[in-house]
Amino acid sequence: MQPNSATGANPIESDDSWWRRRRPELTKVRYLIEMKLFQAELFLSMESRPTNATACEKLLDRIRPANDSWRKDLSLAHQINHELNQIIPVIATDDYLYSTLEYELKRKADPEHKILITEIFDESDVRALLSRHGIGSAGRARDPVPTDLDRRRAVQLLKKLYEQRDEGWVYDRAVLKLKRHYLMFHALVVGIILVLIGRVIDSIRSIAGTAPEQLMLATLAGALGAILAATFKIRDTVARLNDLPAAIALAIAQTLIGAALGFVAWLLLRSGVIQVGGDASLEWETLSLAAFASGFSEPLILGMITRLAAPASSPQGTITPGDRT
Repeated sequence: MQPNSATGANPIESDDSWWRRRRPELTKVRYLIEMKLFQAELFLSMESRPTNATACEKLLDRIRPANDSWRKDLSLAHQINHELNQIIPVIATDDYLYSTLEYELKRKADPEHKILITEIFDESDVRALLSRHGIGSAGRARDPVPTDLDRRRAVQLLKKLYEQRDEGWVYDRAVLKLKRHYLMFHALVVGIILVLIGRVIDSIRSIAGTAPEQLMLATLAGALGAILAATFKIRDTVARLNDLPAAIALAIAQTLIGAALGFVAWLLLRSGVIQVGGDASLEWETLSLAAFASGFSEPLILGMITRLAAPASSPQGTITPGDRT
């Protein structure tokens, strides 16, 4: 194919470059598939063909026509990669099979947190299998005495290991996809609350504002703090798939709780029972910050209520800078 006259670049190469920049994970899986296809063809072309070579060739023939599809579909690419992971151990040579098994046994950590073979199989069993093939604990070859049963066991170990890793990817991908949708919902709620807060602030004509304006501002600020806290929790701590479907209900409930806590903070500050920095005046900026903090951190408002209910050490329950630390 001739280079593009305008840019001097090959259109296909430009397309691949675009995918590498935008979809690095897809690019990685594509390279893995290409490598494993080459390995599979190499094993099948050897003189000592595996007994199930015909079935494997049919599966590879089914994968190849889908070439254009999996190159741009991450889920399909991972599915094909999984199928190749199940084929390679079956048709691989003994040397490749046991070398891969030894490599997996020596792997102690992985930057992508892949499942280790020692997490699902007993390490002593794997070492015994390698030892019978001629790989000792020090990595020196002994007189190998492998059997067909050992080979089938090695194939089973690798296939199960790869299956567990692929299932882990599917699970992580599902969690990530749901998180993305729910975080977008939270972002929409935050945007709506910010617009409402802006409208209320724009309507305030005095330093403190009227009581209805203060109440509206306090409840909205409390709701904003609460929904932000819920968003951070989903982003940073929620890792189980079954916990995510409740995210929308959690967002609604947390927003209402934050609004209620903002209302309580407004009552405490307006009544003068709680003061910020020893100042009895209630400007809308101070009210907004106190209500936001109450919604964002429930222990803060609960601490205010506890201070109110307990015998006050200071006459007006003043919150001083020292108390806040």
